[in-house]
Amino acid sequence: GLVWITVGREPTRDWAARLREITKVLGGASDETVAPETLYRTTIASKAALIVIDDIWSTADVAPFLAESPRSRFLFTTRDASIARFSGAREHRVDLLEATQARELLALWAGLEVAQLPPAADDILRECGGLPLALSTVGALLRGATPAEWADTVELLHNADLAAIEEQLPAGQQSFFRAIDVSVKTLEPKMQQRYGSLAVLLEDMPAALPVLETLW
Repeated sequence: GLVWITVGREPTRDWAARLREITKVLGGASDETVAPETLYRTTIASKAALIVIDDIWSTADVAPFLAESPRSRFLFTTRDASIARFSGAREHRVDLLEATQARELLALWAGLEVAQLPPAADDILRECGGLPLALSTVGALLRGATPAEWADTVELLHNADLAAIEEQLPAGQQSFFRAIDVSVKTLEPKMQQRYGSLAVLLEDMPAALPVLETLW
């Protein structure tokens, strides 16, 4: 079986629910009188499963999901290499894209062939610095755009002001936040205001229709 978990910065109280959810997916018991950790470890011990834990921020995030299971594998992603060393994991580093890969990704998201990319694409690639998230964000933004709009986007990327959050950004993420800044600024003023209103929502909080009606 394959189980994909996004942890991010979720509160610890969600782990018990996640463990019970995984146990159920793997065909384990749903006995509320037994601790979720016990049910999870008992169930996965005899299963063949791939547990993918995405966006780990601390060793405490991954610890509840690690269990003895000879036929299972645990894969987790993190920006902190020390977490992998602490947990005894085998590290596979995902580096920034090479020039050719970056160009292909930008073209893919822009809906173009590589040979069709306008001259301003070279500047876009330089501003995005090989970061896939930035390239896909900008590429999607420029789908169907004219060469002049590509040039305007380069200027916006170059002038994006990240001074207020620069010190808090993980290494190599500046280009992604520049891409977000540009994508927001291309919205109509009214939509920019609506987008900004969503900042009051908690991380990973669903934006239900009544919430949107209140904010907007």
